[in-house]
Amino acid sequence: MNYPIADLIAAPTRFFQWLSESRVWIFPVLVLLIVFSLAYGITSGIMVDFAREAALESADSADARESIENVFDKSWLRIALIAAPSLSHLMAVLILTAIALLITSLTGGTSTRRPFLMLLCIGLWAKLVAVPHMILWTPLALMKETPEIYFGPAAFLTGDSTDKLFRFLAAFDIFNLWYIALFVIGAKVCLSISTVRAALAVLTPWLIWHVVTSSLA
Repeated sequence: MNYPIADLIAAPTRFFQWLSESRVWIFPVLVLLIVFSLAYGITSGIMVDFAREAALESADSADARESIENVFDKSWLRIALIAAPSLSHLMAVLILTAIALLITSLTGGTSTRRPFLMLLCIGLWAKLVAVPHMILWTPLALMKETPEIYFGPAAFLTGDSTDKLFRFLAAFDIFNLWYIALFVIGAKVCLSISTVRAALAVLTPWLIWHVVTSSLA
């Protein structure tokens, strides 16, 4: 099967018209798993060091610090730090899809058959914006020796990365916004609903999630 991937960037409405008929989801899942695994695999040393430093900062005793060091010496931790974030991206798409479907149902529903699968396909394809994101993020993370690389307002702030405002603004990364924009377009086209309803279904859970997570920072 030929995938009109260029249309996802240049003509997203046309792309999602194709997707509404094809409902392909395996291809984007495989691409995302490969890209995330490679990016986090290449930067695994930095990820381990960053996580170790964060854990040590929270330790309140010498015994706790020793226990943390022992954990971070385990070989399985490197594998976990590659697998966990890779899978978490896909889980986030799944959760956003479920809540978006719920909101769509509450605001009038859709005549589209199997709307959950349709929304999931939209979310997975939209998430492919992570490919250019990881291509840019990986060398920068290696160069700066930190996984905290931002492509949005947070990049211009000098505050603590645990600050609530900093964490909230970090969500407004250009790649996150691109992902959400594609998700909204896809929901509008594939579910045959208005732009307002599509935006409400996608933006509401996304914004709530980031408000809650940033407030817990």
